[in-house]
Amino acid sequence: MQSWVPVKDAERLAVAVYPFLGSGQHQIPFSIGDTLHILQRCGAWYYGYATNNRAFKGIFPCSFVRIKRCVVDKSLKGAGTVIARENPLLHEVTSVLREWGHIWKKLYETSDPALKPVSDMLHDLIRQRRKIIAGTLPTDELRHLKRQVTATIDRGNELLKLDLVVRDDQGNIVNPDLTSAVKLYRHHQQAASRSQDSEGERALKRTQQHNSHCLYVTVQNCVCRPDVILPTDVRNDLYLTLHSGEFTRGSKVQDRNVEVTVKVCNRDGSVRHGVIERGAGCPPVEEYRSVVYWHESRPRWAETLKVVLPIEGDCDSHVRFTFKHRSNNEVKDKSEKPFGLAYVNLLQSDCTTLRNTRHELNVYKINSKSYEEGDTSYLNLPALKSDIRDGQPRPESGPYLLSLRDSFSLESITCSTKLTQDVDLLGLLKWSSDPGSLKERLARLDRIRQEELVKFLRDSLDALFHILIHYETDDTYDVDVFNALVTIISSVTTERRYQHFQPVLEAYLQSAFSATIVDRKLMGVLQTYIDNVRDPESRLHLLKALSCLRYVFKFIIKSRQLYIKMNGGHDAASFGGTTQHLLRSFTGLMLDRDTELESVQEAMLQHLPSAVDDLTAVCDPVQLSEAMAELVRTLANGNLTERKLSVISRLVHSQLFSNPDGRHVLLPEVVAAVGLMFDLQQQNGAGGMATLRQRNKRSQKLAQMLGEQRTDAIGLDKARDELQRSRDELQLCIGILSDVLDVLWRQHGQRGGTSIDVGVVTQHLLRKVLQTVVSVDREDTLVCGLVAILISMLRQMERHHYDQYMSGFTDVTDQLAFITEILMVFKDLVSKCVYPPLWCEMIMLQNSVILKSLRLFSYTIRDRFLEPYEHQIWNNFFHCAISFLTQSPLQLETFSASKRSRLLARYKDMRKATAEEIRTMWIRLGQHKIAFVPALVGPFLEMTLVPDPELRGMTIPLFFDMMQCEFYSPIKPGSQYNDTKRQASASKCNFNEFEHEMINKVDHLIDGGRGDDFYRELFREKMLELCEKHSSMREQGVRFVATVTDLMKRLLEYRAIMRDENQENKMSCTVNLLHFYYEIHCQEMYIRYLYKLRDLHVAANNYIEAGFTLKLHADQLQWSDEQLPAVLRHRSDFGPLETHRAMKEALYNKIIDYFDRGNLWEAALQLCKELSGQYEEATFDYHQLSQLLQRMSRLYDKILQEIRPVPAYFRVAFYGRGFPAFLQNKVYVYRGRGYERLAEFSSRIQDTFPKAELMDTLETPGPEVTESLQQLLQVNSVDPDMEDNKRFSGKPVTEKIVQYYRVNDIDRFVYSRRSQRGAKDPDNPFASMWLQRTVMRTSSKLPGILAWFPVTATETYDVTPLEHAIETMTTKNRQLRELILSNRSDAALPLNPLTQTLTGIINPAVMGGTANYQTFFTPEYVERNPDDATLVAKLKVLIAKQIPLLEAGLETHGQRAPDNLKPLQTMLEGIFDDMRTEVQDKFGVQECDLPYQRPVVALRHHRPSLAGWERQDSSLSESVHTSAANASASLSSTTLTSPQNGTAPFLSLMNLSQSFSSGGTLKSQKSATSLPRSKTIFYSQASNLSAAGAVASTPVRSRDRRDQKRGSITSQTSESTIILSEELRPARPLRSEVERERRLTRPCSGQYSLRHSPSTSTLSSRDSLGPPMDEDSEPPPPPLPAKQSRQMSMHIEPDGQDLSSLLPEPLPPSQEEPPPKPPLGPPPGESSV
Repeated sequence: MQSWVPVKDAERLAVAVYPFLGSGQHQIPFSIGDTLHILQRCGAWYYGYATNNRAFKGIFPCSFVRIKRCVVDKSLKGAGTVIARENPLLHEVTSVLREWGHIWKKLYETSDPALKPVSDMLHDLIRQRRKIIAGTLPTDELRHLKRQVTATIDRGNELLKLDLVVRDDQGNIVNPDLTSAVKLYRHHQQAASRSQDSEGERALKRTQQHNSHCLYVTVQNCVCRPDVILPTDVRNDLYLTLHSGEFTRGSKVQDRNVEVTVKVCNRDGSVRHGVIERGAGCPPVEEYRSVVYWHESRPRWAETLKVVLPIEGDCDSHVRFTFKHRSNNEVKDKSEKPFGLAYVNLLQSDCTTLRNTRHELNVYKINSKSYEEGDTSYLNLPALKSDIRDGQPRPESGPYLLSLRDSFSLESITCSTKLTQDVDLLGLLKWSSDPGSLKERLARLDRIRQEELVKFLRDSLDALFHILIHYETDDTYDVDVFNALVTIISSVTTERRYQHFQPVLEAYLQSAFSATIVDRKLMGVLQTYIDNVRDPESRLHLLKALSCLRYVFKFIIKSRQLYIKMNGGHDAASFGGTTQHLLRSFTGLMLDRDTELESVQEAMLQHLPSAVDDLTAVCDPVQLSEAMAELVRTLANGNLTERKLSVISRLVHSQLFSNPDGRHVLLPEVVAAVGLMFDLQQQNGAGGMATLRQRNKRSQKLAQMLGEQRTDAIGLDKARDELQRSRDELQLCIGILSDVLDVLWRQHGQRGGTSIDVGVVTQHLLRKVLQTVVSVDREDTLVCGLVAILISMLRQMERHHYDQYMSGFTDVTDQLAFITEILMVFKDLVSKCVYPPLWCEMIMLQNSVILKSLRLFSYTIRDRFLEPYEHQIWNNFFHCAISFLTQSPLQLETFSASKRSRLLARYKDMRKATAEEIRTMWIRLGQHKIAFVPALVGPFLEMTLVPDPELRGMTIPLFFDMMQCEFYSPIKPGSQYNDTKRQASASKCNFNEFEHEMINKVDHLIDGGRGDDFYRELFREKMLELCEKHSSMREQGVRFVATVTDLMKRLLEYRAIMRDENQENKMSCTVNLLHFYYEIHCQEMYIRYLYKLRDLHVAANNYIEAGFTLKLHADQLQWSDEQLPAVLRHRSDFGPLETHRAMKEALYNKIIDYFDRGNLWEAALQLCKELSGQYEEATFDYHQLSQLLQRMSRLYDKILQEIRPVPAYFRVAFYGRGFPAFLQNKVYVYRGRGYERLAEFSSRIQDTFPKAELMDTLETPGPEVTESLQQLLQVNSVDPDMEDNKRFSGKPVTEKIVQYYRVNDIDRFVYSRRSQRGAKDPDNPFASMWLQRTVMRTSSKLPGILAWFPVTATETYDVTPLEHAIETMTTKNRQLRELILSNRSDAALPLNPLTQTLTGIINPAVMGGTANYQTFFTPEYVERNPDDATLVAKLKVLIAKQIPLLEAGLETHGQRAPDNLKPLQTMLEGIFDDMRTEVQDKFGVQECDLPYQRPVVALRHHRPSLAGWERQDSSLSESVHTSAANASASLSSTTLTSPQNGTAPFLSLMNLSQSFSSGGTLKSQKSATSLPRSKTIFYSQASNLSAAGAVASTPVRSRDRRDQKRGSITSQTSESTIILSEELRPARPLRSEVERERRLTRPCSGQYSLRHSPSTSTLSSRDSLGPPMDEDSEPPPPPLPAKQSRQMSMHIEPDGQDLSSLLPEPLPPSQEEPPPKPPLGPPPGESSV
């Protein structure tokens, strides 16, 4: 059997070439392209892990991967780091493709606009990667491809907002471990600048208009005409351009066809071969022929050719031009000879070459008879027209005669390093030919054109140095030669157009210069100029010499080196002394305060540092450093200007500073100078720079106000200049110190080391830099460089540097202040990083240095500030460390896998190291821990919430330690912590402050996005374990852990829901937290979430719920002037309110406003009444009372006049674990919106939960559904069950008042379902149709703080068909009665509802009407159901009571019916006659309490007081039967008033009309005043009527009976007369007094409900899952329930019979009442309105 064996290091990296599912045990799944690290091998299997999931190790097949070459870095712990051996660029491209690939998928899913450019860049990188892998590219192309790849990567990273990749000049990624902090910062700056530049170029290309014009030409000859000679060229070329000519016809009839032939000839006439070049790419020729223009006497050629002259030897050649006529006849053309000739010499008589200008040449006619090709006699003739003087005879020689009419011009340009056109330069080059005139020739050197000097640079320098060597012992020409040398060097160094000749000068120095004695002569002249600097001429020459001082010293040093090479260094001391004397002269020059020398000093400061690098080659570094240090001290003693700071900067860049010996001397002076600048910044800056910035801002405003013309007058520009100057100087100091630190970093570990230098820098500048960082504005770009310096200094400091620095403080207070400053700076840097977020490498380097510093400073804090204890510095350390730990750049979980692995490999997880340091510091606090409880609870909690299991496990126990600290903290201030642990009676024995702070911070942090379920479980596990082991704190600790974990669970749910778009879920979660904080008596958080809930409601326009929410806050307040505690304050809309009364009053006004906007005017009035009592009785604020009463008046008007929708209620059950935790398997009752009905509500709920499915049954599902991950919904309508309201007992109440109480302030709801039992009767299925009725109670009344509440109790019972029939009849009678009253009171109402209702009852076409109930009246039914006899009798009464209602309805309908409804009216009246006869025969006659509208005459009477009215059932409308005597007595004492007087004139007489005998009627005149436009429920006044008995009505079986009953009373004026038209006599026996008393004292019923009573629910929700039934359609009459509980109190009987004895006993109240709330005010969801 094979065993597992380790693999070789070179085979530890593999790449997947096939996807592997890894379905088996211990197998690793991977996809194509994934990288895997191999640890062991066994046969055909590898053991290892995938790089994207290093935690899981397993096996995978060998054939699915390919081994990739790699190396293993074993410098780290463990198995080492596997690194692929490949081209770094290829590795970068591969990593980028993987990272971008994941991002590209997300862009595709979200249809991001960046998808297209990212796709293009991915394709480009793939194509470029393929080229790199091929390995066939040449070096140049590979370098170009590398630039393209890096540019693409940088552009893509910028587009995708990824980290900035830092590269060097070659495009390689910079390694931060090998780069100083300041250098890394500069690399970041350059990378950002490149990115901005490339973006600007791309934007410019996009905006440019590309207009192209194509021109196609054929080019044969192309000659280049350079303006300058390149520095390395050796040239001797002449460019000739044939410009134009003018030629006479001669003997020709027409103008000649002239051809010019160009040849270069010697003095003897021989032609030089191969010296003429016609153009690039053409071989050299001996002659050049021009273009021929046909018959053109004035041709213009503009043809250029190049004549290559010999480099060596004399140039005595000339250029000959011959002119010939060309013919198109070949024979004649051959016979043609030149007709003219011109020439020009290449050298002039003064040995200078041809001038660069246009030349007009003489054209000589050729005598063809005597002309020979080799004849050179023309050389004796003048070549140029300028050579012929006026009056001179016509030149002639041999066959050549000057043509006076012909002309020829050409242009010439000489590009030669051999020939010159300047006579003065030629004189210098040939000085040896006339030594006597040397002084004059040197003096004329200033007149030589600079372009000539630079062309003959080498020859000129050789001539000058030859002069010095020739006159070695004579100094006569030293000054002149020195000045000439300065002139030549200045031409190269100062003129920008000739700076490219500096390499020629450098090459001359290195290879051609050979003068060994000129060093002393040059230094002597320079010393002379310095000594005589006050002489104007010497000062002028010195200024010129200083401008090229670098090259002057180069020549001096090179000469010295050649001398030492030839003769040895025996005179080194002499040379060194001369050099030191010269440098001291420079330093002395800087000390001179003469204003005339300022220009010289400026020039010296500018150019002297450039010579330092060269001086190091021949001077002792220490001596040279001492001289430079003296110069720096000289600069520091004066006012530091920008020029002087630049001198120090250039010294730092010099090789002298890189030399350890020289740096040891120079560094202290540089540091002192820079430190002085920082001190000045602290004096002028901090406050000074801030003041200047403020002045600058003010100046800009003033400039705008006063105009730019007046800014100078008031000194505003000066302030800006001063600010800019100060900033520039600070920037130079930052640059100097950055360079110093970069040099120290680069030379770390080299010879001599840098430890001492680092100590010097930090000892003098660390605190100054720190204070400057604090003082500089964060918006200033300089702060980034300052922070880089601070990070670099701290990075290079070792432990002994820290100890040395801390020991340098003589005062403990100063040491304390320093540590405090640096901790505050650290905290500020990690909280508000000065670098852009994409500068990852810079930020991580900063963090690594801060961590190192925190560790080192923690030693000092523990050693020096624990005893005696300094609280502030410990506090600063904890806050700084925790801020560092929790900063976003360290949260590795938020990064991609590649970035996370890269950071871990380089920096490790710095959070764990920081947490360990915090834990150590906390333990070392000892008895001082109590000082940080509960202040550090929040920071520690923030630390423990970092999503790292190891860190959490390390830090969570700190909370238990805090709990112990407070638990054992002393009660008495003077006691010690250790004493209280031994004596429990002396300790607090609780940790309430800790608990309160913990709850507050948990809420804020989890709400802010911290924490998860893993943390909650780990917290519970760790803390519970510790608490259970502690005997004293066990009970409190366990309770605390349970409370906090429960809070975390709720907060996590709340946070998850708040990220959703579902507003209702947000509200439910908020209420969930409200209940929690209410139960634990945390008022501060309770108030906070109240306003969060209020904001959600207001945003959703739920003003009613918003009002109830604020009411909970108001309930926490009192009507007193006590100071308002902080826990009851809030950043609310009410401003700074200080007392309970002020806050409560403001809340009430806001709530009233919300209730008003939500149409809940009755609730608003309740608050108005309470508030008015305070204004009237407590504060006596009558002004506010007046305004409030006016507002109340408006609210009352709205109740009666405005129409508001009646909300519907719905039951919603959420089954399954797929819903949020607070909804799972719970049932809620929802309050609908406005006119929303079942279909609309169902759609809204399904839109809220799009994944949920609607169940088709109302049955409660089993565990297979409730415990599944499904989302199932049950939605059906429910009806509110109004409680008894005794306020309206015996009082006339309009329908608009009652309807509010039917659908508001309700917590009981009912719904019914059909249930078929027994055999179904095909003729009457209603007989076997039962109802299953469910009564639910919600946790709070609706409306409340939510528009929905959970169901807390449910009761279900059955309703028999007979009971259903009773309910249906009761409901139908009530509806009919309300319709009749409405139509009588408001003639503007539509008649259609009344028409349909009457037609549906009198002439039922579908449902059968009351015929369905005949089965209950059969003897067989009574025999089978003897217990239902009472209910059968009740049903008969209800059917009989319907007849008078129908009669009144037909009367009202007939009065309002238009002509087109008259036939229907007649038909209905006919059918009704038969129906009435049948019903009265079967069930007897019942009276109706509705008043008829027949005008009657009655006696005068006064209207009784409303105080005596007692409430009666509106639907029962019991008739009060009194004796005739009592009735006439009552009428005689009653006066009717009109509605305008606020009374109901017909209320008292309405029932009296029915108390008279059948023969007696009341007649009244019609009133001109109509009834009010609101439904009115009438009540009888029993106190004014005799209770002797009731008169039984006699059945009337004819239509005349209906007419006799129409004595209804209508609205009358206050003086209306009522005439008694018939004799008052009782129509039936009087009732007994006992029966009447029982009837009048019966409990009030819920007749005020506008929505249907529980019986109505059987109609509207018998099939609750389907769409809502049309309210106008006639539903089948359902039976009455077998049991009758409180909901039956809503069913009002329309007759005067007392049926309370017929009803069953009411059910006991529900036993599942919610437990009482703690006494913190009203619990959430309860309304006190």
